[in-house]
Amino acid sequence: MTEHEYSALYEQERAKLVKYCAKLLGKDFREDAEDCAQEVLKSLWEKRDTVKKPIEYIYSAANKQAAKLRELGQRYDQWGMPIDMERIAK
Repeated sequence: MTEHEYSALYEQERAKLVKYCAKLLGKDFREDAEDCAQEVLKSLWEKRDTVKKPIEYIYSAANKQAAKLRELGQRYDQWGMPIDMERIAK
């Protein structure tokens, strides 16, 4: 992938990728969607010589990055079990 191809993909997909990350992260992590998309696009640039299908790559990587961010933001009880914050809020 050339720098020109990357720039074109960045311009074309960035806003869609941020929305996709926001959907994956949910309402409690909306501010992290921009960071999620940026990390994914940075990763694509770093792996540009080996990635064959960049569009597929960024959305697959977004799933993984969003899962990582959700895990970092998850709260745990004293036994190390995830707390269902939505259930508690009701």
